[in-house]
Amino acid sequence: MATGGVAIVELQGVVEPVLERIAPSAPWPVGELLLRDFAGIDTGLVVRIAQDRVQLTPHGGQHVVNRIAAALADAGATWLDRPPPASAPEATDAIEASALDAIATARSAVAVGLLLDQVQRWRADDSPLDEESIARSQRLNRLLTAPTIAVIGPPNAGKSTLLNRLLGREEAIVSPLAGTTRDRLGASLDIGGLVVNWLDTPGHRATDEPIERAALALSERAVDTADLRIMLTAPDTADHSPPSATEAINVINKCDLPGAEAIARERGAMAISAATGAGVDELLRELRERLVPAADLAHPGRWDFPGRRRNGSG
Repeated sequence: MATGGVAIVELQGVVEPVLERIAPSAPWPVGELLLRDFAGIDTGLVVRIAQDRVQLTPHGGQHVVNRIAAALADAGATWLDRPPPASAPEATDAIEASALDAIATARSAVAVGLLLDQVQRWRADDSPLDEESIARSQRLNRLLTAPTIAVIGPPNAGKSTLLNRLLGREEAIVSPLAGTTRDRLGASLDIGGLVVNWLDTPGHRATDEPIERAALALSERAVDTADLRIMLTAPDTADHSPPSATEAINVINKCDLPGAEAIARERGAMAISAATGAGVDELLRELRERLVPAADLAHPGRWDFPGRRRNGSG
C-alpha cells in the first residue's frame, strides 16, 4: 500500500472474495474504473488491472488507511510487508507479468522473443524442471544479466588493441611499453545480440611498482569472478604457453607475424589479428557459443528465468 493524498492498495491472487466484502456490487471487469464504497469506510476507485490484480484507491489519510487495512484482513487478505515485484498492467496472469518484467530489464535483445515464448510454455506445463533444463536456464540467464569476459595475458599481447577494435574507437591506450594498462578497463559490448561486460586487464608481469601491483591484484579478483576468460598471447611476447582448457580460451594474437600460425596449431589455439581484424569474428562467435549456445536459444523447453512467478508466487 502506498499512502499520500490518495492511497493505492493492490490485491493479487483470487480477488473476488475480498472484493465482495470490501467493495461489493459486482462485476469488476478488467480495464474499467469503478467508483465503489469501501466497506462503509471511504469511497474510491476500483481498478481491475488483470484477472488476478486489482487496485483500490481510498483517500490517503492514516486513519482511513488503517481501517481499510483492517477490513481487508477481515475479508481474508494476507498483508505483505513488502510489495511484490512490479508487473506490467497489460499482463493477464502472473507468468506473463513475470516475462514482461524480465523483458524490461533484459540486457540482450535476444531475450525478448524467448521470454514471450515462455509464457505459453509455462502455462502448458509448470512441473519441476530436470537438471538439464536448470543448467540451460542458468546459461540463458546471461541474456538478462550481462556475463563478464576477462582478457588476460602478458604485456604487449594486444589486449588493448583488441578492445579498441571491438569498440571501434581508441578507448584503451595502445603502447609498446610494458605496464601501460595499469588498471582493468571495462566496456559493454554486443556480440551478435548477446551483451557482455568486457574486461581488459593489465599485462601480468613481475613488478615492484606499488600502483601497478595494486592494479594487478584488483584485476586478478575480477578475473576470478568472470564467466569466461581469454588468454591472449603473441609470438613476440615473453610467454605464449596456454592455460588449461578449463581456465580460458587460448588465443594467439598478431597472426600476421612469422610463426604465429604454427604456434596456434601447436597449442590448439585460435589465431587472430587485433590490428587487422583477421579471425576476430570467429573468436566472437566462439565466445557467444560458449556463454549462450545456439542450441539453448533454439530449445523448445522452458526457461526458469529470474523473477518467474506462477499463480502469483515465486
